[in-house]
Amino acid sequence: MNKRETKKFSEAALALALGLFALVVFSLSGSGSVWADAASAHTCAALTFGTAPSGTTTSGLSSSDFSAENITVSSLTNSHVYSNAINYAVKFGTGSELGTVTFVFDKTYAITKAKVLAYQYSGDGAVSLSFQTSALSSALTGTVTATSAPDISNSSTDSGIVFTGLDNGNGTSSASLTVSSVANKRFNLCKIVLTIAVSSGSSSSQASASSSAFSSSSSLISSNSGSNSPITFNFIEQGDQYTGDCAYIKAGDNDILIDAGNRYNCASTLESFIDDPSRSGDYVSDGKLEYVIATHAHQDHIAGFYGVADSSAAGHNGIFYHYNVGTIIDFPKTAEKSDVYTNYQTARTYAVNQGAKHFTALQCWNNGGNGASRTYQLGNNLTMQILYNYFYDHTPDEASGLNSSFSSSGFSDENDYSVSVLFTQGNKHFLFGGDSEAYAEYSLVKYNSLPTIDLYKADHHGSYTASTDALLSVIQPKLVCVSACVGNSEYASDITHSFPAQEAINRIAPYTNRVYCTTLGTWGDTTAHTPMNGNIIVSYDASSNETLTCSNNTTKLKDSAWFKAYRITPSAWA
Repeated sequence: MNKRETKKFSEAALALALGLFALVVFSLSGSGSVWADAASAHTCAALTFGTAPSGTTTSGLSSSDFSAENITVSSLTNSHVYSNAINYAVKFGTGSELGTVTFVFDKTYAITKAKVLAYQYSGDGAVSLSFQTSALSSALTGTVTATSAPDISNSSTDSGIVFTGLDNGNGTSSASLTVSSVANKRFNLCKIVLTIAVSSGSSSSQASASSSAFSSSSSLISSNSGSNSPITFNFIEQGDQYTGDCAYIKAGDNDILIDAGNRYNCASTLESFIDDPSRSGDYVSDGKLEYVIATHAHQDHIAGFYGVADSSAAGHNGIFYHYNVGTIIDFPKTAEKSDVYTNYQTARTYAVNQGAKHFTALQCWNNGGNGASRTYQLGNNLTMQILYNYFYDHTPDEASGLNSSFSSSGFSDENDYSVSVLFTQGNKHFLFGGDSEAYAEYSLVKYNSLPTIDLYKADHHGSYTASTDALLSVIQPKLVCVSACVGNSEYASDITHSFPAQEAINRIAPYTNRVYCTTLGTWGDTTAHTPMNGNIIVSYDASSNETLTCSNNTTKLKDSAWFKAYRITPSAWA
């Protein structure tokens, strides 16, 4: 936790509309490029790399290594890809490391279809690749079967790999697309041709011309539709007067825990909740947590993983001792040297020795293999995605690389190292960012394609240093849950900065008045605590219908007695 002021950043949200005219016919790769499906007109765009095999051993792809037609790439991130220069194919992977590239666009585009022109790397044979627009909740896969370079001057001569339904089947626009290898084999990427829906103001005859960029022999890979696997988020009261984070998530058949509370002795409280069968279907019934995520190294997020000594065979009652854990994902960097962090490492080692896999968020982002993945499929139309944070692989001294105005003095110790996670169910999105503050939130917006968010776990417990305009203007949350002991002085020097702070409330208010908090404290008595909303449970069924229940009450923050006594009502809530 940090008490100091941080600078707020404002950044415009990504543009939401593509104002192209369907009457304009673009010339792309020698092919006519306006056509229609249903009643909508479309146009083509392309990212062209080249066909010559890359001979470089230096990893990286830059904007100078490809050309973009009828679409603008504002930034990109990549790992384990190789390109000499423009006119060279991009080699994906090393044979032991997966290659991946994410292209971030200048605005959102309604991408409906794509053709990928690629060929096998010499000696590696056929290889699968994954393709995902930000409109999709999970990636589509196809197989690179071509053994020689395609003719990229006329895309109609090569069947390529064609992906459809990239707008999620409902016109959802995308702010980015990601291409990755999915096995330890390499391939050469030459060109991506994109179909983009545009204004339907043209006549039927004008809109019905077919594009020769897609041949009838292309294999079509469509996004899945149908009912969704349900998901439930439980924001757990920790049974004491301290602020901390712990969220238990039931996602399809998966049990997931993000963080483990504020003190060693809260472990038993958390486990009593997680194991409680009275919440039918929403508890751990088999003693296993499929995924555990520790966002950063502060005590109020990791203490419960270690717990306290007991008479069990494991010798402790912490989360890592009490449950069989499948996969642990945690923070790549920390400067923490506390006993709590040392004990966390001890508990994590115990879980790994019992069979858990352990990855850092950076390994997941890089699709590191052996179970480390950027996106985890949790059920039907249900995914968990590890987002990128600049400080996964950069130090505070490198903050100016994120933004030239940033410096190490503005970095929030440990908090800005936080792991961020995006859950997606169909068209619903749910964001968890640990204790991310201004720099980490800025990084989330810059490097990830963030959708509007249906449920947002308020960063840093609703601190005045978090939930910045830069983030909120993009995610525009519909429901906010605050895991904190509201109103006490544990981390605040004055009552306006107790959780949730007036500044954070003011920034959230234009987007939603649905703000709920777990625990209520008092400013004068640091030992006092009572449920505010209590345990907050938000469920989304197979049709993505939301249900909100709380163990104490469902009173919104703005209507609570504490808010009326200690906060000023924002105009949006008046």
